[in-house]
Amino acid sequence: MNILSTLVLLWGFLGATVAWAADTKEAGPVSTEAVWKPGPSSVADIKKQCAASGGGSFQDCFIDGMAKAGASPQAVAFTRSHDGAYLRDFRRVGPADIAYVTNPFRANENDSVFLVNGKPATIDVDNQQLLTEADLTKNPTYAALAKKYPQISLWPGDRYGTNTPVVKDLPGGGRRFVASYRLRNSCHACAVIGSAQFGFDFDQDGKFMGTKLLQVTASQ
Repeated sequence: MNILSTLVLLWGFLGATVAWAADTKEAGPVSTEAVWKPGPSSVADIKKQCAASGGGSFQDCFIDGMAKAGASPQAVAFTRSHDGAYLRDFRRVGPADIAYVTNPFRANENDSVFLVNGKPATIDVDNQQLLTEADLTKNPTYAALAKKYPQISLWPGDRYGTNTPVVKDLPGGGRRFVASYRLRNSCHACAVIGSAQFGFDFDQDGKFMGTKLLQVTASQ
C-alpha cells in the first residue's frame, strides 16, 4: 500500500477535513471570544440529551446545547461553521493564527489544529491534499522505512497540546507553522515507526503559500 492510499484511508476514517474557506460557512475572524471551555461533564451531558431527544440534526442539537451551557455567540457561530467542531483554545500569531478544536462526533482523533484568519480563512493541518506523496517518497529516511514497512502510514501527531505547531519566521515577514505527524506500521493502533514534520508557509499578508516536508525521523 503506497502513502497516497494510506492517506486516503486515514482521512476517510477521520471524516471530511476542513481545507479551504470555501468549504465552510465562515463566521468572520476567529478570536478568543469564540473559545468554549465546557465543564467536566458538559459535552457528555449534551450528547446524551441529544441522543435521547431523537429526530432532527444531532449536530444542530449539540450546538443548541452549547448555547444553553453558556457558550458565547461567537463560540456557537464557530462550531456551526466548522461542522460541529468547537474551539477549545486559540493562539494569536499573525499573519495567520492557530485554532485548537475538538470534534465531539469522532470516535478517534477528536482534536485538530486549524490555521485560521489567513487566506484562505481555515486550513486543517491534517488535510491530506496538502501533504504530498512526492515529498515523502523522495526523502531517504522515509524510503528506508517504507522498504522495511510496506504498509507505512501517516497519522496526526499531538493535536491537543497548545505548544504546537511550532512557529518560525520566514524572510519578508511571513511565518511557517511546523506540524508533526506519526508514521505507523499500517493502522491507528499499530506501532509508531517514525515521525514527519511539514511546514505550512504564509506570506506577510497571510496568504497560504503551500507546504514543505521538513524532516522524517525513524523511531529508535
